[in-house]
Amino acid sequence: MLVEIFLLVSVALPWIAVEPVALTANLYDLAEWMTLHPAGRSMGQWLPLSLALRLILVLLGWICFAKCHLQNTLHWRLVGDVIVVFLVLPIAPPIEALRNNLSDWNYRQQLLLLIVYVIGILLLMKYQPGYRFGMVAHMLLLPLGLWGGMGGQDLMSRLALDFRLGTGFILFVMIASVAILLEGTRRQVI
Repeated sequence: MLVEIFLLVSVALPWIAVEPVALTANLYDLAEWMTLHPAGRSMGQWLPLSLALRLILVLLGWICFAKCHLQNTLHWRLVGDVIVVFLVLPIAPPIEALRNNLSDWNYRQQLLLLIVYVIGILLLMKYQPGYRFGMVAHMLLLPLGLWGGMGGQDLMSRLALDFRLGTGFILFVMIASVAILLEGTRRQVI
């Protein structure tokens, strides 16, 4: 579970840092920026780079929930529940969007991911996943993070901003790589 905690921290740290101004974007901010700028929207109506970044949050929620709920202590189950709720916030669309306007693909994507996230949590509650679930989920994190992070770099370069990779992105790539190796050696339930 320590690897997953480090992954959650890396998601919250800056993925992109813009030099002339004190502007940083963590994974959630970067996903939002990609939906606002025409360069991000030009990739298609489903906003694939934003989707890749938001899928990381969904996968992390599922992994943490499964690992915490497989422990037979109330403490770990509560930790898993808190993480699930914590990760719902950046996945869910704003309430105003649900009331007023679901014609925007950004909000549709968020609503769809929220539904998938909740269904996944319900399935994890019903069925105990094996070690393969953890391995596959961890294997998906790395390419999604690389694709989303590189897309964020491309967006910043299109805006002609002087930027650098943030510590969050670098840590995420390193920790996700380690997580794949660790999950590959594990033969027990998550």
